[in-house]
Amino acid sequence: MSNFILSEREGFVEKASKLILDVKGWENGKIDNVAFAKAIEDFCLNTQSVRLPVISFFLRLMLPHKFGTLDIHAVNALRMLGFKDIKEIPSDERNKAIYFQKYSGLDYLRYNNLLTETGRHYEIVSNSVLRRPMTPSEVDMALYMFDKQGKQGLELIPPHLDRKKKIEEIMIVLDGIASDVFEVANMPWAIRGGYSGMLKSSAEKLMNIMKGYAQKGDLEGIFRYYQSALGDPTVQKVGTLLKQCGKKSLESEYPKVKKIYNE
Repeated sequence: MSNFILSEREGFVEKASKLILDVKGWENGKIDNVAFAKAIEDFCLNTQSVRLPVISFFLRLMLPHKFGTLDIHAVNALRMLGFKDIKEIPSDERNKAIYFQKYSGLDYLRYNNLLTETGRHYEIVSNSVLRRPMTPSEVDMALYMFDKQGKQGLELIPPHLDRKKKIEEIMIVLDGIASDVFEVANMPWAIRGGYSGMLKSSAEKLMNIMKGYAQKGDLEGIFRYYQSALGDPTVQKVGTLLKQCGKKSLESEYPKVKKIYNE
C-alpha cells in the first residue's frame, strides 16, 4: 500500500484531501450517492494501483461506522447467506475504465448499504454491557470470518428488535401515558384547580412531536426527545399529578421505554 503513496508523492496529498472533503460532503448530505460514487471513481482513476477494494479500506479507516471494506470473502459470505444479486469483484483490470464498467462506485455504495442494513439487525455487546447495532466495518469482519471458517466457526450474534417494531411498542407506551393524562385532566379537581388545560396541552404536544418522529422512522429522535422531556419543568409537574393519582407518566414508564430501545 505504501508503494503507490510513495510513487504519487505530493500529488497524493492533494487527491486524498479532495476525497476527504467529498466524504464529509456525502456524510453531511451535501452530495448524493451519484456524485460521491463519481468522486470515488475519479480518485481511483487518477491514483496509481488503486481499485475499489483499496479505496473502500481508506473509507473504512476514515469512518468505520459508515463504511465497510469491499472484500471477496464478504461477498462470498453474502452469497452463501442467500443474497444472490451480489456482484463479483472484478480482477485488477489494467484498464480502469473497463474495470468500472464491471464494478462501479455506485456498486460499492450499494454493497456498503447492504452491510449497513445488515448491521442494524444484529448487535454488539460491549464490556460496559451497552448494546448497539453492528457497524458496516464490524459486519464485513463477521462476513470475512463466516467465509473463512464456515457457519460452525462463527458465533452468530442474536438479532435485536426491528426498528419499526421498537417504534410501535414505544408509541403504545406513549398512548397509554396520554390516555392517563386526559383521564386525570377531566377529573373535577383538575378542572377546578386549573390543571386541566396544562395536562391536555402537555400530552398533545408530546404526542404530536413523537408521531412526527414515528412517521419518519426516527427511533433515535423518539428516544432523545423522551429523555429531554424528562427534564422539562412542565412535564415534571404533570408527572407529579399523575403519580398522585396512581397513573402512568413519562418518568414511571422510562425504564420500559429504555428496555425497548436497547433490545
